[in-house]
Amino acid sequence: MASLRESMPATAQAIDELREVFGTELVNAQIRQSMKGRPAIYAEEIVNGVVVTFGVKPQVMKEFPVSFLSCKSVINVSGSKGK
Repeated sequence: MASLRESMPATAQAIDELREVFGTELVNAQIRQSMKGRPAIYAEEIVNGVVVTFGVKPQVMKEFPVSFLSCKSVINVSGSKGK
């Protein structure tokens, strides 16, 4: 089984950039929350024509599109108090 970094390379790059801006501890904590089934971080990426997802899609989202070469990734970070 491929790692998330291998199966979602554009998302991995965007997460690395989020770590640089917000700090590794904060971003990793949100990733751990997503891995527990909580809507903290949700990502979709099209790789070789297949949509690959990570996390639980929150009901209210803020979208941050990220494009890299032939990949398109949308990272959704849930807003606080439904905003």
